[in-house]
Amino acid sequence: MRIILVGMPGSGKSTLGRTVAKRLNYGFFDLDTLIVQQEGMSIPDIFARYGEAHFREAERTALARTGFLQGAVIATGGGTPCFFDNMDWMKSRGMVVWLDIAPAIIASRLTGSLKASQQRPLFAGKSKEEIIETLNSMHQQRQPFYRLAQIRVGEKEARPGLVLQKLKDLAG
Repeated sequence: MRIILVGMPGSGKSTLGRTVAKRLNYGFFDLDTLIVQQEGMSIPDIFARYGEAHFREAERTALARTGFLQGAVIATGGGTPCFFDNMDWMKSRGMVVWLDIAPAIIASRLTGSLKASQQRPLFAGKSKEEIIETLNSMHQQRQPFYRLAQIRVGEKEARPGLVLQKLKDLAG
C-alpha cells in the first residue's frame, strides 16, 4: 500500500509520515527531499533561480517517480494536490490522507522557529502577521483540493495510532 499525506505547509506531514512509516515497516519519502535530489539544489534556491512554475513542474516529476513505490508513506508539499492532475494521480495510486490543521496552529509552529519559516520560500522574510495572513489565504485556496482526500485527519487525530486506525477502518 502507498499512503500519501497532504495538507498545509507546517501541518506535520513529514513528522507524522516518518512515524507511521516506521510503525508499518514502510519506507518514508519526503517529496521535497526527492525534488532537492532531482534538481541538485534547495527548494529556496529553485524558487529564487527558476520560480514557482519550474518548482511545480519538478514537483510533478518527483511525484510521478514515486509511482512504483509499494509499502511507502509519502509526505507531499503543501501545494502538491493543487497543481496539474496531482490529486487524481495520488488517489489512483494510494490512500490520500489530509492533515487538516488550522492555520493558527501552523502559524505558531512556523513562527516559533526562525529556521522553520525561513526554509519555506512562501514564508521567508515575512513577519508573524504576514505568515498568518498567507496561511489563511492559502488555506481557503487549497481546501477544495485537500477535501478530495480519502481520509481527513483533524488536529486532535493527527497522531500515528489514530491515523493507522482510520486507514485500517477504510481498508475494511
